[in-house]
Parts: sequence; structure tokens; C-alpha cells
Amino acid sequence: MTTRYPQSTFVAAARMERLHASAGILDEIFARTQLVEHMPGLVFGLVADGAIVHSGAFGSRSIEHEDAPTTRTVFRIASMTKSFTAAAVLLLRDEGTLRLDDPSEEYVPQLTGLPLPSADSARPTVRNLLQMNAGWPQDDPWADRQLYLDDAAIDAITTTGLSYSTPPGTRFEYSNFGYILLGRIIQAASGIPAMQFITERLLDPLGMQETHWQLQGLEHAQYAPGYRYEDETWRAEEPLPSGGDVAAFAGLCSTVDDLARWVAMFLDAWPPRDDAEAYPLCRASVREMQTSMAPVAPTFSDKRLDVSAEPSAYAYGFGLQTRDIGNLRLVGHGGGLPGYGTHMLWAPEHGVGVVALSNVTYGPSGRACLHALQELLRRADAPRRVVPVSNHLLQVHDALNRLLIEWDDQVAADLFADNFFLDTDAERWRSRFQALREAHGFWRHFTPVVPQNWLRGEWRAQGERGWCSVWLSMCPTDPPRVQMLRLTGVLPPSETLKMFARKCLAYINGDGDDEWLSAASANTNVSRIRRALEFARARGGVFQLGTEVGGNGSSWAEFELFAGRLLLSLEIQVDARDRLSSLILSRR
Repeated sequence: MTTRYPQSTFVAAARMERLHASAGILDEIFARTQLVEHMPGLVFGLVADGAIVHSGAFGSRSIEHEDAPTTRTVFRIASMTKSFTAAAVLLLRDEGTLRLDDPSEEYVPQLTGLPLPSADSARPTVRNLLQMNAGWPQDDPWADRQLYLDDAAIDAITTTGLSYSTPPGTRFEYSNFGYILLGRIIQAASGIPAMQFITERLLDPLGMQETHWQLQGLEHAQYAPGYRYEDETWRAEEPLPSGGDVAAFAGLCSTVDDLARWVAMFLDAWPPRDDAEAYPLCRASVREMQTSMAPVAPTFSDKRLDVSAEPSAYAYGFGLQTRDIGNLRLVGHGGGLPGYGTHMLWAPEHGVGVVALSNVTYGPSGRACLHALQELLRRADAPRRVVPVSNHLLQVHDALNRLLIEWDDQVAADLFADNFFLDTDAERWRSRFQALREAHGFWRHFTPVVPQNWLRGEWRAQGERGWCSVWLSMCPTDPPRVQMLRLTGVLPPSETLKMFARKCLAYINGDGDDEWLSAASANTNVSRIRRALEFARARGGVFQLGTEVGGNGSSWAEFELFAGRLLLSLEIQVDARDRLSSLILSRR
């Protein structure tokens, strides 16, 4: 990367040391999961910077033997296979052998002419199959028992016709059958069976020598047999063989060691950079796999009323699931088959991932991975990669600060894009800058710009009285110029505003009463304020009053309230007689 587009990087000191020091929480979480969920055995690995940096194993590899599983013990990984299948399809796409927007029937002739749910329905494309929005129903129980079928049997199922649950291309629905057909597409496009293509083009180059398509043929000590827990006892599950291209949806067997190599490839794709490619699939395609493409309606990370929850958005990419919980982006995929429950999950912006394999039917390894990764990141205060300040932002930071000190027509003409003074004329902007100088006095200093990306950032201008928030965005021309600017002046709150903020804080923390609400102005919705205060009070924890983030110094102010990870906005308004007229609590 150039100084024009600098590469994002970790800047926090002792990042790996903090991860190591906090990794013990993973042992606690996975040990408890293995015990509570009746897993004969469970093994996990923490992946960072291309290697396993911490691992643990609990229980036994099999109920007949007391030897613990290891990071080299082979487990069926079930639907985690889908990420390998998707990567194989992108390899073929990158080589020009197939196109993602081709109708699937171009590679699977048995689909040709099959009826669609409506006359205007689009024919499912390769992309639809990858994203699981081809219109076929969720099919986990049925598909699990198709794993042994050979290619002829799958062709027969396809030829007899297919049933749709939704119109193709309109909605995500978890479809194993779509990935079965991707196996047929890989064979048609490459000329060799899907299992062979994935082995030769992905597994072998990555050195995943302990990853196989069958458990049959392995030495008993190499793998963990699968079990079902029923009636307070474990019952052996018959191993399902991988038949043919159908194996593309769930046929692989692997180890924590090998899967760490796979997770490392996905983490290594970030950030974009000029380095030579180090993996069989190029970094751009690996990042593409991790992009949210087929979304599901957002929900909350936890639906219990007594737990602080954050917005949670799930989507499917290419063979991978994405999940955004608050501002945390997670990517991964689980796997469940009779006898096994497995998962891999990573945080691309933090460069950390975890793999967990268990040998009990549909064991909830995914829930444990999510809890473990969230706790690790919290305890280690693990940093995200930071976007460095581009030269463009540095130049704009300097020029705009000069305008704040004293308006200059030539500086403004060089700084702003051609739309800027058409949207709001220059005289209004000149007056706005002058008003800020009059309100805040002499500008004492300007903080460094905090980049949001290479062409967008923010900083503060600290005045004699309060400060001004500066936010801007540049347009795509070369050189880029400022297309949008927001200037938000914040004046120190009056003693009355600070008094109401302190009383609000005391009430939420249980250290004060709400008598102060009785003196509110007549038009104030006191019952609504009380409901908001009670809600914040019920969240638990001790809130602290942060800095003011908005306000005109006399009639309104906005403060931060925080308790642990929970951050609230407290906005207070008073009337001309300094009576409370509005109090709004909201999430930030």
C-alpha cells in the first residue's frame, strides 16, 4: 500500500501478550460446555497471526477409551465443508471457468426445464446457490441422511423435480441441497469430482494432511467416534460415508490443527495490501466470501429482559455466515451431523479466531465459540486494526483548520468540491465560521484527525469556551475534495444543566430520589422520563457521567453515561426559567 492509501494495522502495545493472558477464559467456557452438553470429548484452538496460540481438550476421544482428544484428532466437520466448496467455486470463477451469474442449469443439465414457482421466477444461478437464496427450503434433517448418496442418486432426485419454499433470489433459507448441486457444478466446470478438486486445489496446498473425506479407513486412534446422548447415556452413531459430489455440503473430516490453517487464510485476507499472495485463493476472493450477501431480519444478541443486549444482524456470504453484534463483526460456520457438533468463528477486524470440535450429535459448539470469542476480546481489550491517516486527510485537516482561524476564499476554493457551494452558498459558510469563532473564542488547539476511512474523518477544535466537532467526507475525484462538512459547536453546560445531569445519575444508581422531577415545566412528559430512568436503573451496574457531547451552554446539553460496555446518551433541556422541559435517555 502507498502513503496515499495506507494499510490498516494494529497499534496497541502488547496485543499478543494480552490475548495470551486472557486465554484462560476459553478453558473455562469450553470445559463447562463439554460437561453440561454431555459431549464425550471437545477440543478447541485459538488462532491468531497465522497459528494456534492456545488450545485445550476436555473429556475423552471415545467412551471406550480415556485418552483425551488432541488438536490432531479427526472429527467430522459437517457443514463447515461449505466454506471449502464455496472457495472451490471462486477458484473456478477466478480462472474464468464459470460465472457466478450463470444459471445453475448450464452446469447441471437435470435442472433444465424444471418448473419454477411462478411464470416470472428467475432461474437459480450459481450465486443463488452460494448465498442460499435459490428458493429451496431449509433441509437439515433430510440432507444429513443424503450424505452417502452417489452422483446418480442426486441426479435422479433433481430430474424428478424440486419443491420451492420461496421465489428464487428473494430470501435466504439454509439449503444444503444448493451446496450438493455446487458439488455437481464443480465437477462439471473442472472435469474432475468435487472431492478431488477441493483436495488438490485447497487441502494439499494448505498442508491440511489430516483432512479427509471419510472416517472409514483411518486408524481408530486417529479419529473421534460420534455419539448421540439419549436417556442419560451415549449411543454410538453409525459413521456416514461421503458418497460423491454430494459431499460438497458436509462431507469433510478434519482436525483443529488443520482448521487453524483454514481460519488463518480468512484472517490473512485482512487488510487489503500489496503483498504477494500466500494462499491458493486470492485475498480479494477470500474477503468476498466473508461479505454479508443474503441477510436475515435483525434481532438482539440476547432476548432475555434482564441481560444487556445489542442489535444483532445475521447474513450468509459464500459458504460462511456473518454476524454483526453491536459494532463487532464475526464470520464463521458451524457443522452438525449425527455424532458431531463443530464450529469455527473469527473476528476479522481483531485478527483472532477460534475452532471447536465435539463428538456428540449437533453439539452446540457454536454457542460456546461465540461466548468464548466475545469474552476473550473483552478481557484482553483486544484492539481492532486502525486505519492510518491518509495524506489526503492530513492536507484537509490543515486547510480546514486555517479556515476556522480565518476565512480565506482561495483556501476554500482549493479545499471544497464543486457541489459544496451549490448546496450551501459561500456567504452562509463564511458566516457560520465567523459565528463559531464568536461563540468559542480563540482556537487553542486542534486534535489530530481520527480517520473513518481514507477519505472521511473527524476531529475537534478546542476553543476558549467549549469546542467544535469537525466531520467531513471527500468526493471520489483525483485529487479528492471536501463534498460534505459538519461543524457542531459544543459550549460548556450551565450549572442548572449539570445539576439535572447529576440528579439523573444519582437516581439511576440508586443514590437519590426523583423529587426533582416534580419541579419540571407544565408541558414536560414526566411519566415518560420516569419510564426511561427506571429502564436504565434496571440495567444494573454503576453508571458514570462522561463528558458533554453536545449543547448550547444555556438551555440544552447532551452527556454520555456509561456502565461497563453500556453507553447511553443523556439529553437535557430546560426552559427560560431553568425548569426541566425534556430529558431523553438513548443508546449511543
